[in-house]
Amino acid sequence: MKKLDSMKINQRLGLHLFLWAGLVLLSPYAQAQIDLADSSAQVIGYWMNQEVQSYEISLETYTVNKEDTSSIQTIKYKVDISVLDSTSSDYTIQWVYKDYEVNTQNPFLDKMVKMGENLVVKVRTNELGVLQEVINWKEIREFMWNAGDMIKGELGADPTLNKFIDRSMKTYNSEEAIRANTIHDILQFYTLHGAKYPLGEQLSGVIQVRNNAGGDPIDTNIWVSLDEINVEDDYAVFSVQQSIDPEKLTDATYEFLKQSGTLGANLPRREAFPGLTSDTWIYAVIHGSSGWPIYSEQLKEVSSVEGTIRVEERVISYLDQEDEQN
Repeated sequence: MKKLDSMKINQRLGLHLFLWAGLVLLSPYAQAQIDLADSSAQVIGYWMNQEVQSYEISLETYTVNKEDTSSIQTIKYKVDISVLDSTSSDYTIQWVYKDYEVNTQNPFLDKMVKMGENLVVKVRTNELGVLQEVINWKEIREFMWNAGDMIKGELGADPTLNKFIDRSMKTYNSEEAIRANTIHDILQFYTLHGAKYPLGEQLSGVIQVRNNAGGDPIDTNIWVSLDEINVEDDYAVFSVQQSIDPEKLTDATYEFLKQSGTLGANLPRREAFPGLTSDTWIYAVIHGSSGWPIYSEQLKEVSSVEGTIRVEERVISYLDQEDEQN
């Protein structure tokens, strides 16, 4: 993919494919999803009831202003993903978060992230593995609100900080808001599930994403391609690109800043307001027979009002038991 370093990805990926291969040899997965007859691969979850798989997730965020990189923050953690229930029409899946490592100069972020230790998120997918709902979103909302109150108490009576925390907590007031603002790794994990992809062809379409500034959802262009099929090791490699409509993104952001008064008198007229962009690239390796992701890397770039670019890079890597012990 153009925006991701393929050499770096391949170095990271090699070990995970080796570890996964050892698991696959001992697993009861039977239904292959790679079809050489028409050079295609489908991504469907053939998951066993009570099955558990573990992953390590790393998130690095930073800002870029011309040639300068700043505000670098890294978060690493692990997650155990359990299939709690499996029926002919859906899966109930539990994500348990643990072992957080945080490197940031932001005390609010540091405390907020570490409070996520042993956080449980329960989701439901359909029979294909397509995400349908966050089952316990109300519990997650309460967790976020309680965490915000605890942080306000620990960091002292800072009116500016308290106002920021209160405003942040309002982004967790519904299931839709939880999906848009909290479970980014889960959304990345299930991005490709539910469809069949032809090798070497780019599929495109338009989806709608939640408008975090309020108002109507925003159109987002999406392109998906199946780049490689490996029959011997039973996996397929995919690329995804998403690009939010720049004009609608800029309109929504401007309206939010206008209504919130964040910039006050410094807010320019709409015609002088700088255009904003938001682009996302995903590189994913999916096990052919089971539909479990082996490796997924997502890069997101969002231009800001100040002219800087906010970058997020999230890597989801399969872990075996030996990895967990180490």
